[in-house]
Amino acid sequence: MKEEEEKEKSGSSDDADGEDKEDEDDDDKECVEEEEEVEQVEEEDEDKGKKGKTKKLMNQFNFCERGSLTYNNPYREVTTQTIPPPRDTYNDYVTQWIIYDAYCIDYENQQRERDKEKQAKVTVLKNPLIDTKKKQPKGFLEPSVSKMLHAAKVLERMCNQNTFDDIAQDFRYYEDISDEFRDGEGTLLPLWKFSYENTKKYQVTFLKWHPHYYDLFGISFGSFDFLKKCSEGYISLFSLKNPSFPEYINNVKSGVMCFDFHHTHSSFMAIGLYDGSVRVFNTALSIKQPQYRSDSILNKHQGVVWELVAHASHFTRTEVTFSSLVPKRVRSTNAVRCIPVCICASTRPTICLSMG
Repeated sequence: MKEEEEKEKSGSSDDADGEDKEDEDDDDKECVEEEEEVEQVEEEDEDKGKKGKTKKLMNQFNFCERGSLTYNNPYREVTTQTIPPPRDTYNDYVTQWIIYDAYCIDYENQQRERDKEKQAKVTVLKNPLIDTKKKQPKGFLEPSVSKMLHAAKVLERMCNQNTFDDIAQDFRYYEDISDEFRDGEGTLLPLWKFSYENTKKYQVTFLKWHPHYYDLFGISFGSFDFLKKCSEGYISLFSLKNPSFPEYINNVKSGVMCFDFHHTHSSFMAIGLYDGSVRVFNTALSIKQPQYRSDSILNKHQGVVWELVAHASHFTRTEVTFSSLVPKRVRSTNAVRCIPVCICASTRPTICLSMG
């Protein structure tokens, strides 16, 4: 009995396994059928696309790499921020006959220009008594050179401003605390030192501030040793903005004993010399030659010119009048004509002022 029961159980289990295998086979068949249907649909789509568009073949003419489609930024440094100029390619043929034709055209153009020059030339007789060449005065500077000097002057001002900044601050804002304990006494604080290499062997004969520019002053260099003849002198203008070098420097053939600025024409400056002559300079010009002078035997003083005073002129702008002072004599000189206008005697070293 037991054996029969075991056979029945084993038979039932075999039947169940057979049914499972049949189910799996059915599922596999369904999946294969679905895949075949999908492939058929895709093939139909591909056939439709092939009928609508022809497929391009990959070759060296219609194939581009991906890297060639990107935009390459030009290489630039920090100092170069500008866009480079556009470039273009130009193609042409160069043959022997093309070169020959170009030379022929150029030769014809040169011949035409020579004919025009010959027709335009007119013979003019030169007068040997008249000098047609324009002589430029000494010290004349071309515009390009003057611009370069102006730029160098600005750079010099900037360097001096940074170098002497502490001195400029002391000049405006320095206060000595010890002044509270000194009745009527003060302290002397040295600030700038003005010097010029060529004037070290001369003595400072006169110093005066400019009437219009409050940071500008003039210094004259000569000698008080009257036993020796002073054959050279200097007149210079210094500015507080540039202590390293004078703003204006001029050399004369006699010692400069005094000078004065004109109140109306601020650029004009008259100097009195050791030999008794008077000269007027225009400091606004780069020319070092005097604009007016009175150094002849009849117009100059017999002694040293100790002082000069500018007059307020009511004539035209070109007239500048100064008065020079020597012991017991005052002479008024018109700078336009450089002749004495009036002479008056004085027992004391006084100055006679007159209009015009």
